[in-house]
Amino acid sequence: MALTVTKISDAFYTATATPPSSREAWNTPQPIQLKQLYERLLELGLHQVDVGDAINDADREWFRQALERRRRPVPGDMVTLREIPIGLQDDLPEGDQRAIAEIVGKPLKLNGYDPAGRAELQFLDSEGVLHFIYVSSDIISIA
Repeated sequence: MALTVTKISDAFYTATATPPSSREAWNTPQPIQLKQLYERLLELGLHQVDVGDAINDADREWFRQALERRRRPVPGDMVTLREIPIGLQDDLPEGDQRAIAEIVGKPLKLNGYDPAGRAELQFLDSEGVLHFIYVSSDIISIA
């Protein structure tokens, strides 16, 4: 392969580029930050699409997570609640508190968003009782 990129840590990468993709054979003498790597590879004459593809191949999971962060769930999507917001369970009956605690990390239906931007989630508890809760959209993820 004419270009190989390897992710070393969250912030650092190494790469090897060889002709014909680049004007000269080159490799990173040490791990460098992504922006520096990208700029250096373009200076070597590599096409930006090839560089982007190689970086994405270096860490498919990072790429998948980046795409997911950009996509806001829409009504009807199945989502997961990552945590219970502080105060959500205050003053609720014990059964409701238990029901909310049991749904963290499990797929739930997103009904929509209220005017404040909170996500309306719906779920059935273990007793078959239908619940609706409103939470910040920051703590839900696409299931």
